[in-house]
Amino acid sequence: MFALVTAVVGLIIFVILYFQNIEGRLEEAIRDPKTIAMVLMPFLPAVVLSIMAERAQKKFVDYMQNTDFSGAGAAAAVAVLPADGKKKK
Repeated sequence: MFALVTAVVGLIIFVILYFQNIEGRLEEAIRDPKTIAMVLMPFLPAVVLSIMAERAQKKFVDYMQNTDFSGAGAAAAVAVLPADGKKKK
């Protein structure tokens, strides 16, 4: 979710930078590596967060598939909770 918010903020920053620096001179801007880096920079945090989220999801899925929930640990956890599933205060 945070990656999505970061991507939206990056898009807003991209639009602002585009209109301030590139508007009307796209061919010149494409040839300038500094301008290309400046335009791509707002999206870098979203890309990094997306990669991290994908790795965490894969680890979580592997953990859930390889964990046996029918053992004593699961039974003990169920025994602690009351019938309605809510903790007592």
